[in-house]
This record gives sequence, structure tokens and C-alpha cells, in this order.
Amino acid sequence: MVRLLSSLVVVACLCTVVVGCGDDPLQPYADIRWKLRCQVMGGCTGYLARDILDYNGADNLRISCQSQARSGGAKEFFFSAYSGSEYGVQLRNASYMGTSGPIGGSSCLGRVHEDGNDWEGACGAAPPSAAIPCQVSDFRIDPMMGVLGKIWCEGMARREDPSALRELTTPDEPLPADHSAAARGVAFNFQNCSGF
Repeated sequence: MVRLLSSLVVVACLCTVVVGCGDDPLQPYADIRWKLRCQVMGGCTGYLARDILDYNGADNLRISCQSQARSGGAKEFFFSAYSGSEYGVQLRNASYMGTSGPIGGSSCLGRVHEDGNDWEGACGAAPPSAAIPCQVSDFRIDPMMGVLGKIWCEGMARREDPSALRELTTPDEPLPADHSAAARGVAFNFQNCSGF
């Protein structure tokens, strides 16, 4: 909550002081913390906790987010948050209706980049499974807060070696015992996204 409030203050100050809330769009902003683990899948040492909390272009950050209209009134949401080429996280082609509710779609994909490797898995609204290892939950679009939600993955496969599996979770230590998106999910907040 403190991170969320501080981000609102930053956005308000930037809008007032830097651009005066004129026609110039603000850069995309991300607030997301995660850790790529193998605590459940086993067989490796987990990576460092990662934290991106800033605007696109700051400290070599590459942040983007957008929504695109699809047929039948559906929309697809995309976000990407990278620290240079070192590490990053993406959600691609996440289909939704309205301003909240379940996420899905046949091409929904979660991806994490760490140590020169890409780990990815199909995503949907249900808890992680072998077929769809990533769950997107609590998705909503708030006119003041931007796009919010959680992503939790168990069984993301390394693109170069699909037998190597990892989990995408909150960086909290120890990992919460509650095996749910509410406890283990990576909370995300993206602002100044295009297409909304």
C-alpha cells in the first residue's frame, strides 16, 4: 500500500511540475517485484529477487504496456518491464472483457528473462497446471491507479530446454505456505498504458 501511495504522489507531482498535465503523454510506469524460483519444481538454485519501480527510460529500464481491441468486444493486455538486458518480466496477449475479471485467451503468455535465459508458460485464470502454468488474477483497470493484478506461475519452461522448470512468485521470504495466487502471486501495477 505504501508503494502504491508513493507512486500516486510521484505521478501527481510529475504531472503538475514537469508536463503540467498537458498534451504530452507520460512514460509508462511499472511497480512489480518478483522472484524466479525452483522451490516447488526443484533441481536448482533460485535467482535474486527483482524489483522494478520507476518510469520507462529511468536507470536503463524498458517499460511498456498497452491494450488492444479484439473481435467480439474483447481486449488484449500486454506489459513488459526490463532492466536493460539483464532481467525482466512480460505478460503477453492476456484477453479480458470490460475493466476487470478473468484473464485468458489461447495465446496468453507469461515470460521471465534471467541470466540469458527466457522462461515462459501459457496463462489463464485457473491455478497453475502442467498445460497452463501461469495464473493471472485480481486483474482490474482503475482510472486512478492504472492496471493492477497478480501473476503466479509454477512450471514455466526454459525456452532452450523445456525440461527445466521454474516458478514465478512473490519475492517474500520465506515463500508463503498458502499455495494460492493471493499468497504467492506477483502483484503488478502499470500506469500510463496506451489503448485505454
